[in-house]
Amino acid sequence: MSIFGSLGNFRGLAIAGGSAAERISQLEKEREDKIFSGIQNWVKETIPRAGEYRTKATVLRRKIEGQLEQVVDKYLGDSNLTESQKIAGARALLKDHGNKIENIDKAYSDAQAMGQILYESQPDAFKKANRYNPITTSSFVNTRLANLGNLKTKESLQDASLYATRTNLGDFNDTPEGIIKALSIYDGSNIFRSGYDEAQLKNITAPVTAGLDEYRGEMPELARVERVPVISTLEAMQQAQKYRLNEAQLAKYISDIEKGTETGVAKWKPSDWRGNYKTIALEVSNKVGFEPGELSFSEEGYPMFPMGSGKPRKEYAKAKQRFYNESFSNFVKGAIGANAYDTPAFKSVAYGLANNVSVTEVPLQDATKGISPDNINYNNLLSGNIYQVGANKGIYIEIDPSAKKAKDRGLFSIVPK
Repeated sequence: MSIFGSLGNFRGLAIAGGSAAERISQLEKEREDKIFSGIQNWVKETIPRAGEYRTKATVLRRKIEGQLEQVVDKYLGDSNLTESQKIAGARALLKDHGNKIENIDKAYSDAQAMGQILYESQPDAFKKANRYNPITTSSFVNTRLANLGNLKTKESLQDASLYATRTNLGDFNDTPEGIIKALSIYDGSNIFRSGYDEAQLKNITAPVTAGLDEYRGEMPELARVERVPVISTLEAMQQAQKYRLNEAQLAKYISDIEKGTETGVAKWKPSDWRGNYKTIALEVSNKVGFEPGELSFSEEGYPMFPMGSGKPRKEYAKAKQRFYNESFSNFVKGAIGANAYDTPAFKSVAYGLANNVSVTEVPLQDATKGISPDNINYNNLLSGNIYQVGANKGIYIEIDPSAKKAKDRGLFSIVPK
């Protein structure tokens, strides 16, 4: 029986035991007819919209589930993560690469190429002693996603695909509750004094949007996957221009370092380097806009910030990241200028500080092409910045700015994992 037939039965029950003229006033009958007409029109308008949404949602959800399964199998299958952590990672990878597996594949290929470039640039003695190891899929994922192993989640493929589907299509909000509320014009919660109420009307209208309950209401809560901070070469250049220390300040730091050297070998202890970083960091924090006293340091020399701030959280987080990036860059430049960038004491401090620094995208001559030795724009590599080098992060050290070939001006100091 149709939903309109059901409604007719309800009307029949309301007037059982006598004629309409005997049981229902003309005014009440007119109101009943208007409500019946309103429900009829709502149903006629809603059925095609509900059918179209249901079809689109079903197709998209199946597609997303298939993509998630492929990414899990290809990029997370050999990891020690739980199944739910793998699904969360696949969801994040797809989102970050335009929801296209081919974009993830290209990024993975580029990461492998960068690792190969670094290996080929090493001396022959190094290559004889060390075999080239291509980047693994697990390492590739770790260069982009930061906290998968720590996620507390029971996320399923169905949860992830539903979330993505609702995000893409929007919710289906044309619900029976909407028409019932609009038509509730009589006696508070009851539409008819003769017994029609919201529960009855929900039974009548429910088949119209059957199967769409999960596409409306509150969105499912999914674990937040943290990304490795990445900035473009252009952003890095803009930050360097705005927040870098002037030449006089850098010259002073270089002079301080050189005071502790003999025959070009720095005699500074790690504690000296931590003190040097602190001096530079305080200068940069003022440029970035932190108030005096907002920045402090741990016993190990790492910068610390208070939990709260008067600034909006998003802007505060951006300012902190700029601080980390520029303090580190100036710290490295000082060590380069003093020819102390390769000393164990400097490295022991620099490698620890590197964890908070953004990874800069490798600059390319042609953005439409992949990473290759001939497509890297070596002129735009920024000394003191960190780049993703295959499965590793490398600090770019410009040691010979006057070299004729830009490719020969510097090297990458790989940050240990």
